[in-house]
Amino acid sequence: MDKKDQMSESTKIEDLELTEIQLSTNKEFEAPLQDYGRIAMAYLKDQNQPLYHMKLAEGTLMEYLHSLEEQAISREIQLLKSGLKKNPYPTENDQLKNIQHLNNLLSQIREIVTQEMLQTIPVNPLPIGQDITVN
Repeated sequence: MDKKDQMSESTKIEDLELTEIQLSTNKEFEAPLQDYGRIAMAYLKDQNQPLYHMKLAEGTLMEYLHSLEEQAISREIQLLKSGLKKNPYPTENDQLKNIQHLNNLLSQIREIVTQEMLQTIPVNPLPIGQDITVN
């Protein structure tokens, strides 16, 4: 079976042939995306459709998104550790204040990580629908 056959399978229903596109050629990356992966996919669809469609056609879209997600989660953990060193829990006795402190810190960290992740995704230099003309 060649690479093209691996990436898509045809299904016939009556006289209609439907093509199923695999999002990944690697079973390891078929797991559902978490928050950062879904954010990256939405951004990629909106800001760089050619790259999105190229990765989709190659069967590397999910691998790319999972890679971005892993990097973002690692960065989140790193920032959380340093954030708790700089701003430790306010008190050992009040769990509610500690949870509130952690939630506030996580909210700030997730905003930073999301912005950093989105900056690593290339932006399509051409507006959608604009053709390249050669003189």
